[in-house]
Amino acid sequence: MNRICPSCFGLVKAKNADGPCDACRTLPANVKVNSNSNMFYRQEREDFLNSRRNDAVLFAYSGGLDSTVALSQLIEECKSRSITVIPFTIDYGFKGKETWKNISQVIDFLHQNDKYFVYDISSESVSILASPSAKNESMKVFDFYKSCVKEGVLPCGAMCNSIIDWAFQRILKNYNDEYLITGGDTPKRNTKGIYSIFWETHGFTVVRAGAAFGNTKNKNRQYILEHNIPWNDPGCGGYDTDCLLPGAVFYALVQGRAEHSLEETAASFPVLMEYFSERVRLGVIERNDALESLLHYDLPSLESIREIDELCGR
Repeated sequence: MNRICPSCFGLVKAKNADGPCDACRTLPANVKVNSNSNMFYRQEREDFLNSRRNDAVLFAYSGGLDSTVALSQLIEECKSRSITVIPFTIDYGFKGKETWKNISQVIDFLHQNDKYFVYDISSESVSILASPSAKNESMKVFDFYKSCVKEGVLPCGAMCNSIIDWAFQRILKNYNDEYLITGGDTPKRNTKGIYSIFWETHGFTVVRAGAAFGNTKNKNRQYILEHNIPWNDPGCGGYDTDCLLPGAVFYALVQGRAEHSLEETAASFPVLMEYFSERVRLGVIERNDALESLLHYDLPSLESIREIDELCGR
């Protein structure tokens, strides 16, 4: 197995065997390895919110931990600027009962009921990477995700983004806006090669609020407790806290076995290595916490497994 980067969990190429991985070595000057504290992001956040005074902003609320904390923080920041926050959730059919319960409780707790809406795309037909086995086939969104579970394919990444971004485009068009705020916890490299809270994608700009507020996984858990926010871990498993899909696929592929070596994870689930290495590198997750997650998978609860079986007709 290739050597693991001492700073994150990226794989180190043979020519750099004694140093960090390429991702750590090539970080822009405005980013420090294993640290997410950066005044640049705060200034970006302030400039953006000040530009939207007396206006409204759209927030894509997934119902997960990061998204919940970012929404709460955003609402507080927007009050002094007379900015209306419009939160919404994309329904693709696999959020899960516990996630919907979290969403309902949090929206009520934050007094957003009069502005919040659900955008249901589960019955919409899509042809963008529609099926793992037949990518040009047009099918309903719900059926696409069901096929991923049945075929043991993680939709996370390009396949899922193409569908969700398509829905985002339609919502932004309805509101005549080009900016969408999410709970994204990592900054993204912009067109100038600098890490930023702004991420230009598919004709609109995502503002990654988790990164803008300097949030980390540990800070988010503490924030929930300190502010008495009625959010509970839905037991989805995988590496998510708002979707049944990743945990269900992981559970099937590992046959319910939670413990794995780092070598096994790197070989079988590079998406996990990429997810955790990026967040360790950028200071969002502590390295020891990430290592624990890579060695002992967060498998879904029995309730989540039963729910995914019901949804997939198994």
